[in-house]
Amino acid sequence: MPLGFQVQLNDDRPIRAGDDAMSVLTAMVTYVASRREIEVHVGGLLVHQSSGKENVEWLQRELRVGDRVVLTVTDSSDVDPPAHRRSEDPERAEQMEREYYERLKARFDPT
Repeated sequence: MPLGFQVQLNDDRPIRAGDDAMSVLTAMVTYVASRREIEVHVGGLLVHQSSGKENVEWLQRELRVGDRVVLTVTDSSDVDPPAHRRSEDPERAEQMEREYYERLKARFDPT
């Protein structure tokens, strides 16, 4: 059984993230000092044999001082559906990879 994350913010009901098609699963707390912003994000990337890649998100929320975030690593047998889904456009993904490659090539091999 693939792994999953259970994330609880303060006393809210825990969010159970995971999927059998999960390729990447992330749970992040990010602080940006210059904007004094802090947020929690739970999401990932699903890879489906038939329909390609799909970005999913279970939680995206701003945090305040004193908020409590509890992460538990679980199996993904009992999960919540993602709050948001976005299919990846294969042509756009290839274009972005090509642009990234060209930038690196120009930086490291300017000949």
